[in-house]
Order: sequence, then C-alpha cells, then structure tokens
Amino acid sequence: MDVTTLYEIITADLEEAVRRFQKSGVEIQMLRDLSSQYGETSLAVRVFLARQPNTPGRILERLFQAGEPEVLIALSTHPKLPHNYLQQLLRHENLLVRLNLAGSKMMATTSLAQVLARDQSWQVRQALAANPAITPSVQAILSDDPLSLVRAQLLSRTRLDEEILGVLCDDEDLLVRLGAMLQPRISPFLLQKYADCQSELLQLAICQRKLIPETVLAKLCQTDYPTVLAALLQRPNLPEQVLAKIARREEEPLRLQLAGRADLPLQVQRVLSTDSSVAVRSTLCRNACLDDGLGVFMAAGRNPEILLSLAENSADLPQVRQFLWEEGNQDVKKILLANTHLSEQEIQAVRASGDASLIYHLQYREKSG
Repeated sequence: MDVTTLYEIITADLEEAVRRFQKSGVEIQMLRDLSSQYGETSLAVRVFLARQPNTPGRILERLFQAGEPEVLIALSTHPKLPHNYLQQLLRHENLLVRLNLAGSKMMATTSLAQVLARDQSWQVRQALAANPAITPSVQAILSDDPLSLVRAQLLSRTRLDEEILGVLCDDEDLLVRLGAMLQPRISPFLLQKYADCQSELLQLAICQRKLIPETVLAKLCQTDYPTVLAALLQRPNLPEQVLAKIARREEEPLRLQLAGRADLPLQVQRVLSTDSSVAVRSTLCRNACLDDGLGVFMAAGRNPEILLSLAENSADLPQVRQFLWEEGNQDVKKILLANTHLSEQEIQAVRASGDASLIYHLQYREKSG
C-alpha cells in the first residue's frame, strides 16, 4: 500500500481508518511521507497521525505546536506525548481537550490526574470520577468535591477505596449516602454503623442489599420504623431470631405479613399462634407451612374464623382435618372437600354420613377432577 492509497482511506472514513490500523499499525516511514505530502492540507490526516502510537516524536511536536483543538484532543491520550506537553494540556482552555484527558486510563495513574481533580469545570471532574483507573489519592480529592454530582459519580466505580466509601457514607447529600449504602463492597462495620443510626432512609437502603450480615440484621430489627421491618420481611431466608423479634412487635400489619411467610420456623409459629389478633392467627392458619399439631391447638379454641381458615389451608394436615370433621360446622366441611390431600377414608366417611349437601359437594369435586 502506498501513501496515496492510505490518504484516500483516511479521507474516506477517518474513524474506520484508525480502527483498521489500530493493531497492525502503519510503518514509520509511511507516516513520515503521509505527514510531508498531506499533513499541511488535510485535518483528517493530522488527526490520524496524532492517534497513531508509532508516529515519530518530531511529527507529534509539530502537531502539538499547531494548537488545533481537534488534533490536541487526539494527542491528549497519545502514549508517547512528552510530560511537559501533557502539563500544558491540563490547563488548556478547550474543555474537550481536558475532558479527553480525564477519561484517559493512562493519565489517571499519574500525579497529573490530581490537577484534573481540581479542574474548574465540573464536567472534567465528573469524567475523571468515572475513570476506573484513578488512584485512591485522586478519589480522596474528588470525594470532597463541592458538587454532589461529582461525588456521586465515584459510586459508579467497581473498585472504590474502602476509606473513600466510608467518607461517602457520611456525605452531606442524602442521595450520595444512599448510593454508598448499596455498594457491594461496603464493609460489615460500616453497614452495622448505619443500621444503628436510626435513619429510616438509610436503613431502607441497607434492606435492599443482596447480602446482609446477621449482625446487621439484628441491628435493623431494633429499628423504630415499621417500614424497615416490612422491607426486611420481603427477604427470603431470614434468621429465626430475626423473625422471632418481629413476631413480638406491636404493629399488627408486620405480624400479619410475617404470618404469611412460606418459610416460617416452628418456634415463630408458636409465638404467632397465641397472637392477640384473630387476623394474625387466621393468616397463620392458612399458611401451607403450618405445623399439624399447632393447627390442632389453634382449632381447639373453636373460633369460627380460625376453623374456616384452617379448612382453607391447602397443605396436608391430617390431624387438623380430623378435628374439623368432628367439630366443624357445614361450611367448614364444605371447604374441606376442596382439599386435594383428602384420604380415601375421609371421602368414604362423607358418603357414609348421608349428608345430602356434603355428598353434593363431593360429587362436584369428583366431576371437577
């Protein structure tokens, strides 16, 4: 390929030309010829030269001295650009030049990044905060930025220094604090600290985390806010001691929500079985995880609402069903006939009873199949 062909490729589509030669590169002599023949007349060629990693230093110097913003933007991320040129670009009046520098991974690991962290433009500081390669020292400067938007941008990083994360957890802006609470790498110490802070919003934010240590869950159970406990009850696999604490809370809606959980331990069921609220006990009676013996205990009170709720339970509770067949009224027995776990002995007993109404419901059950 000759210089003229290369020139035609560049002028046809500059970005495609850059991508095409990104890995293979262009021979240094051809870059020299390209610069001498077309560099003066074509901006696209000058930008192309500025973006080639093996462009000779003298050509880079000429391009820099020309001061064209489009070329300087391309030069700002060049791996061979001298340090003194980078220092000048850091304070260049063109915002796009500094923005390009802020997004450069190469720049982020140098002390020059600290200059950008104090740039007069918040867009530059925000772009730097989004750069995944910035060091903890640069993160520290940005975590004290006067604009909350810049501080919040730090939270988009997958590798945020733990000390910086602690600073953001104490941020004056509530949204920044909430974002920090949701960071996956936050330490258990920080979580426990803010679970105990009695801030409803922060506690709710912690409840949204995928993993919460048991010590933090214990702190959240001591909250004054029912909304926090309601959020906790949305989580699966809560420790038994956490559920037991909620079972003894005075807020009835919480106990109602708890009584309907599918993974309710027996000890928690026992607490709820003596709850002062009939609604809570009824909800427990309809729960498919209800213990059979505990169901009989609750049925013994012969509360009509409790008996109906037990009859509605779709689980296989033979002792409960036996009690209901013996002690329940017609409505209870009709509901029992909808239970898929009825034994053949129970069905035969209904037929033998001679009760026309029950036999009708049994026939309907058999037809429905």
